Amino acid sequence: MVFGSTFVIVLMDKFPIVIYIGSGILAFTAGKMMLDEPFLENLIEPLGMGKWILIALIVVAVIAAGRFTKIRRLKMNLELDVNETRERIGGNDEEDGILGQTGSD
Repeated sequence: MVFGSTFVIVLMDKFPIVIYIGSGILAFTAGKMMLDEPFLENLIEPLGMGKWILIALIVVAVIAAGRFTKIRRLKMNLELDVNETRERIGGNDEEDGILGQTGSD
């Protein structure tokens, strides 16, 4: 049991695309389940192939939301690292210049 989960974690670390493939499969399943609900049948049935377009849009939206969230978190982490570096150096960009050095040396 532990071997299987460890293998999946190693696979996700080595190939991050696996995460997006998995989220796409889950989004496809969720979209299909939502659009197959009996109370939506009268709305979805006249669309014909439009049902599959809606499912595809759901999949794209889920993957895009994950991607944008990842990018945002990476930017936030980068900003935190820069602020921590500034605090360690003891300088302020606006007052002391970059990396705490003044221009009067």
